[in-house]
Amino acid sequence: MAANALHTALLTVLADTFVLQTRTQLAHWNVEGMEFHSLHEFFEEQYDALSEAVDEWAERLRALDVSVPDILLLAQKTTLAKSKANLNAKGFLQDLLNGHEATIGSLKALKKAAAKAGDDETEDMAVGRITEHQKQAWMLRAHLR
Repeated sequence: MAANALHTALLTVLADTFVLQTRTQLAHWNVEGMEFHSLHEFFEEQYDALSEAVDEWAERLRALDVSVPDILLLAQKTTLAKSKANLNAKGFLQDLLNGHEATIGSLKALKKAAAKAGDDETEDMAVGRITEHQKQAWMLRAHLR
């Protein structure tokens, strides 16, 4: 039973990370305005880091002998709220901040599931990613002030 909860929590974190990575890349492509250059580079740094995290979560699932679902099925497992269309720079920043905060929530649930299942490695990965998402959320908040 604990393994199923762990696998479900891992899939949710993978889905959240994947959707957040995609949204960050869309912000990178679509941002406009006076801060274009700095935000374009900022978003690129974030989506590159998220892309690595997606790979790490997918590989962790495979290490636990869980198949990674098709991208469209995976995206359905996200806890991230739907984004609004036609965002401006501030809208992208707020949307991504919301995404990081939601992902932190999923990571905390994964941490608990991993602890309950006795999976120290997954629990450690979750703690590391919580720290990273908290840092990115802080940076996004700083841009919004």
